[in-house]
Amino acid sequence: MAHKLTRWSVSAAMLPLRPLRRSLTASAPSNIACIFDAVKFKLSEADRLNRKGEAVEARSLYLEAQKAAEIGSQDVRRDGHAARLQLLAARWPKAGLERRVPLQVAIEAALLQAEEASAEKFAV
Repeated sequence: MAHKLTRWSVSAAMLPLRPLRRSLTASAPSNIACIFDAVKFKLSEADRLNRKGEAVEARSLYLEAQKAAEIGSQDVRRDGHAARLQLLAARWPKAGLERRVPLQVAIEAALLQAEEASAEKFAV
């Protein structure tokens, strides 16, 4: 008589030999991609808001994107792309963003730098 398998009667032969865990190297590229995506999204939203005339909200999002890049570079320090994120956030201007036109220039420059850094990351 054949033994009927139920969900509770799993034999040792059916279990995987290795534990089902992701290594740090497997999750790092997706992590860095998420950080780049979050930074670019915040910058594009800041761009949209500033063009709409909502400079205060745009400045807030711009500073959030900058902070996300700084924090993200600390989170993925083992990855070679962390230096790119750090450099990216360090190059963005922090002062003189009270007026709409300088803020727009800063947002567009940061968005371009984020796109270039992201493209370099995926070109490797």
